[in-house]
Amino acid sequence: MPISRVAPANRSEAGFTLVELLVVLVLLATIAVFVLPRFEILIPAPQAARRQELARELELLRLRAIFENRPIAVDPMALVGEGEGMHWSPAAGNESLLLFAPDGRSSGGSLLFADGGRILVDPQRGLRIDE
Repeated sequence: MPISRVAPANRSEAGFTLVELLVVLVLLATIAVFVLPRFEILIPAPQAARRQELARELELLRLRAIFENRPIAVDPMALVGEGEGMHWSPAAGNESLLLFAPDGRSSGGSLLFADGGRILVDPQRGLRIDE
């Protein structure tokens, strides 16, 4: 009986080898390591966003005192809520409430955040945010 060679099965040339797929994955991972951290600066940190929101609320209360021509007292910690990593520090000699006067002045103080940022309520000029 003659021995015949079996022709090799035709392998399809379509598709990728495992090595090619791994090379592509390594390249994508390398690119991601350098590109993704840059997107972080486009997204505000939760504390920074909360700081902006609280500053707007305090400024609205100040404007309300001016427009209604009457003093408005607010407890800044009531705006913040417990356990948010923030602390109200009233200006020296003032009570724990923040008072906005009809002429735009305030009793002053600082709202300190866990990340080191703060909202300074200037007694003469209103608000300033330190990031």
